[in-house]
Amino acid sequence: MAITDFIGMLGYMGLTGAFILCAALIVLCVFLHFRRPQGLEALAAWLAYAQTMLLGLAVLALGALLQLGAYQYQVVFNAVENAMTPLERLGGLWSAQASSLLFFSFLLSAAASLSIRLARGSGAALVKTILLVLQTTLLFFILPDVFFANPFLKSWVLPAGEVSYAVFPPENAALLLPKDGQGMNPSLRHIAMLLHPPTLYLGLIGFFIPYAFLLASLIKGGDPAAWLRRLYPVVLVSWVMLTAGMFLGSWWAYTILGWGGYWGWDAVEISGLVPWLLSFGLIHSIRMQLRGHAFQRWTNAFTLAIVILTLFGILITRSGILESVHAYSSGAMGPVLTVLILLHLCASLFLLAFRRGDSSQSAAPKPANWEERILKGFNACLAALVLVSLFGQTLPLTSQLFGGASASFSIADYERWTALPFLLLILLTALCPLAGLLDNHPQRAGRVIAWLALLTVPVPIFLLLRYPLGLPAAAGFWAASFFLASWLRNFARECLLPVFSKKPFPLPRLGVNLIHLGLAVLALGILGVETLSGTYEGQLAAGSPIRVNGFEFSAGEFASSLDASGNVVFEVPVGITHGDTVREVRPAVIHFTKLGTLYARPGLAAGWLQDAQVILEQTPRSADETYPVRIAFYPLINWIWAGGVLMLLGGLMGFFRRKPR
Repeated sequence: MAITDFIGMLGYMGLTGAFILCAALIVLCVFLHFRRPQGLEALAAWLAYAQTMLLGLAVLALGALLQLGAYQYQVVFNAVENAMTPLERLGGLWSAQASSLLFFSFLLSAAASLSIRLARGSGAALVKTILLVLQTTLLFFILPDVFFANPFLKSWVLPAGEVSYAVFPPENAALLLPKDGQGMNPSLRHIAMLLHPPTLYLGLIGFFIPYAFLLASLIKGGDPAAWLRRLYPVVLVSWVMLTAGMFLGSWWAYTILGWGGYWGWDAVEISGLVPWLLSFGLIHSIRMQLRGHAFQRWTNAFTLAIVILTLFGILITRSGILESVHAYSSGAMGPVLTVLILLHLCASLFLLAFRRGDSSQSAAPKPANWEERILKGFNACLAALVLVSLFGQTLPLTSQLFGGASASFSIADYERWTALPFLLLILLTALCPLAGLLDNHPQRAGRVIAWLALLTVPVPIFLLLRYPLGLPAAAGFWAASFFLASWLRNFARECLLPVFSKKPFPLPRLGVNLIHLGLAVLALGILGVETLSGTYEGQLAAGSPIRVNGFEFSAGEFASSLDASGNVVFEVPVGITHGDTVREVRPAVIHFTKLGTLYARPGLAAGWLQDAQVILEQTPRSADETYPVRIAFYPLINWIWAGGVLMLLGGLMGFFRRKPR
């Protein structure tokens, strides 16, 4: 037996064994709800640990096959080719339906094992219900991977010449052994796309842990504060991972794809946006609840909504029911995930309405103060943004179902309907650091707000004088500037003054301030891109520069070459002159030989205040021919990435606190 055959069999046995343990754990956990024989709860925990190890073995086996270039395996052939580096080959673990389901199943099983550890002590009575929830969910992901889209299928040539895919050899079939693979789309072989799926998966799956604890608590009753305090670091880690995944995906789309932007309101993009928005509300609600405020209903709502809408997003991604450039091809996942979503939705609604778990506050809540009012308004704005996003995302389906004709939400529709809740959210977040002052010294708070408002008025005035900006956009820039100024003031008070006063450095408060400062910088970046960007069409030719928006673009002679994978690269050097600054970018059109497709790689001249992007619209046939280009300007686009980095740094610093403040 060849080494690759042995590794593949190990992976298959690990996956199949994990599926058997999943079914056994579901039966055992149901039994434990009616009988409690001594030792069976410990057995359930050990079976869960064993399942995680088996799935880990399967992931390692598939990773080894990808590195070895075992092209007889269908997943390896489609994901890897000889020219790919070891780092690029890692992307094969999540580039296809079968491999990504395996990786997702492993992470979900690991979450179940972690939940057992987290439930020790005050939450020990919840373990069997937590395992039942997570293992039932896992069953719906691992079952298709075993029976419909197994990642360890080999390619076999039948006597009639047809190619069949199976783990074990069909009768009289010969194993197909290609010398090279097709490989994934070269545009996916980028560090951002290597990190985007796993960070996104880690973030989304992390929220399944508080979800399972909540359902178990609703069944068993009791004070949720005991397990909420333990789970707050898990929620924070999940938010950090999800935030990293969102920004990595946007950065990849902007720098690699020729779409002309970082965000396109695509159906699958919205599937990641919705849980991310809800996670902000969950973190704030947990912190307020643990401090004695009446936020348990908000915590319950966000916890349940994140998981159910995550599953709905996976349904869109995996089934292809909505058109998306990110979606996998349709298959068995559509019906399977539909059943899973209905199961979770019905269970959640039933438990909230009828079971013993008390969704009200476990103790007498503190009197409402300004912080509570602001954060409840903040949560309401998040809910409004989510509802608009879901309405636009599902409109092609709902309009067809209820109206007989398919309609869709345009990018302009999304921007118009999200503008007001986004503006209110910015203003409410700007008031958060002033909440204590509003409670104790309202007149002084009014003076501070007035000074901050006046201090930031020049920003929209300057933009109105320089750009053809409407009043709503100017109001948005003022609100974002007010947001930034408010949190800079808070940063100075909480982080800089203690240093000058020779007090201990408040590292946890630094994290909180960095997150909100990052959000303010992000808001300014979004406003800059959405309201100040410009796109121009033109013709470029060697020796014939064009002037656009104060920039001069001059092209050199185009050249064609072969890259390491044998793809044909048509590249044009373009000089960009702005004042005394001269830069060169190299936009290209790449012909992916194995896939038979063309891909426009943008040329990007980055700057802190503005980016200039050049995209070739088509390939020139000769050096003397002019060729159409699309030139785009994106003011403040890099503020989006800077805001993301600040938010991630702040989230990481949050781990230095022992409990939510």
